[in-house]
Amino acid sequence: MMNKKESPFSQLHEAKQDSIPDAINVTPENPLFEVFKFIGGFTAIIVGLYLVCIYGVASLVPLIPPKDEGIFSPIAVEFLKNKKTNPTMEANLKPDFDWLLRSVPEVYRKELPLKLHVLDEDQLNAFAIPGGHIVTYTGLTNTFTGRDERIFVLAHEVGHFAKRHHLKKLGQGLSVYLLLVPINMLTPEIGKAFGHFVQLDMVQHSQAQELEADLFALETMQTMGLDLTASVRVFKQFRVANPDEDKHKWEASHPTSIDRIKQVRSYLLAHPSALASK
Repeated sequence: MMNKKESPFSQLHEAKQDSIPDAINVTPENPLFEVFKFIGGFTAIIVGLYLVCIYGVASLVPLIPPKDEGIFSPIAVEFLKNKKTNPTMEANLKPDFDWLLRSVPEVYRKELPLKLHVLDEDQLNAFAIPGGHIVTYTGLTNTFTGRDERIFVLAHEVGHFAKRHHLKKLGQGLSVYLLLVPINMLTPEIGKAFGHFVQLDMVQHSQAQELEADLFALETMQTMGLDLTASVRVFKQFRVANPDEDKHKWEASHPTSIDRIKQVRSYLLAHPSALASK
């Protein structure tokens, strides 16, 4: 006997539902869409964590007192242990280096005394090591015999300390590495692709830091009453030493010399008094 509340149509619908085998996927979502949705969500989480690593570390580093950077001095000691230094060149540069330090925040004379090391190697290079150590090479100091050119190079390295670039790179590199390890273990393909993205992005951050250190050097030299166009002479010499730099600009840690010269010219246009007094 038919239930009064049931119609023939409802019975037909129930019969069709009962006849569908359990093994058949009747989800309204396309399986391919589900895959893309999973990959998109996973990628969004990774990118979010990466941004936390980059910008979170950059926000935390300024909270570290400069005096605490001394814990990184063993890095410099280990690097310099087997290197041949040039005490004569260090002595020659010391008066200008001391003069430079008198023109920067007092913290770099008291809380974090900066030390200058000259390595006896024919390299056109200089860099900063966490812990308050600035390293340059005789190849660079012999190339730039002018006082203002040398001071610009040294002021650039001091700028890395003033902006805490070395600690930011150290913290960001470590945090990103810790992020990449589990990703590579779980999904090597995504890990490889993400690794390429990280490499390109970190290059952009590095180039931005170099330009920021250049700007610090220009501001400091203006305070010291020095010739800011000395920086252009430095970059032109770098261009001569590395004529193919444009071909590698997307993977180089430093901007091209042309880009750096453009920033100098923009600074001089914005501060005509810095050039008028020369």
